[in-house]
Amino acid sequence: MHLTEIHAADIVLAEVGTLEIRAEGPEAEQVGAAVREWLVHVHGPLVVQADGDAVLALTGFHSGEEVVVDARTLPGEDGGSHQVYAAARTAFLEGSFVLTDRSGAEIDRLDETGTADVWTTEAAVPQAAIDALGPLDEAVASLARAAGFAWARRVTSSRTQVVRPWYAGGDPRMSEAALHARLGDWDGAIARWREVSIDPLVDEHVRASALFDLGVAWEAHGQHRRAWLTLVDAAALDPRPRIEHYRDTLDVLRAERRQLQQRMALPGEGPPEGSDGDG
Repeated sequence: MHLTEIHAADIVLAEVGTLEIRAEGPEAEQVGAAVREWLVHVHGPLVVQADGDAVLALTGFHSGEEVVVDARTLPGEDGGSHQVYAAARTAFLEGSFVLTDRSGAEIDRLDETGTADVWTTEAAVPQAAIDALGPLDEAVASLARAAGFAWARRVTSSRTQVVRPWYAGGDPRMSEAALHARLGDWDGAIARWREVSIDPLVDEHVRASALFDLGVAWEAHGQHRRAWLTLVDAAALDPRPRIEHYRDTLDVLRAERRQLQQRMALPGEGPPEGSDGDG
């Protein structure tokens, strides 16, 4: 799961007015951009470039990955069989959040907080499966956004709640995923929806339902572009009205978020890196 497990802090940023973000290194800068984007989204404190009432220091951020390739044999249409290679990337991002007031007194601290996610692809040869995973930089950018959003939710009094129905039938794993979701176990739900969505033996109608459910999960955790892209894939498999309506709804929400980001951007500053600002 791409989200960091972070519990609510005892303070909210609305009590300290303005926030200055100091990031050390490229990964930390991406995390800081996500923090600022979330705060703008929930109308939190104004993020300033200098002299904030509070200072968020993002330190020690580093990333890495592990890629594993497995082969499996599938039946062919002619009665024979063929091999498919599945590549799985586990990427991680770690770092620390330290919030202080102007005098340097500590308000909040999270040391060595980790965020991780898994991406999977399939191809006829191993290297093609690895190449299909895409650049590691894209995975790290996604993790940085998740980490930044998670910390910002920790210290903001506002909450964004997504209430969406999801599909629960068509495959035993769909029913199991629905149970996990109802229990609040998004990790377990997402793992099973992913399994169904990439299983070539599952009917396209059911795979589209699994992608729909994944879109619900990504939206619920602030990954709006990822949710929309997932619904685009779902509609390509099965353009039923419910899927197309959700895809179009997410597209409208992304457009509204881009407008908000543009209004709140500092002079000479573009949309936060990794945001929906590039469409």
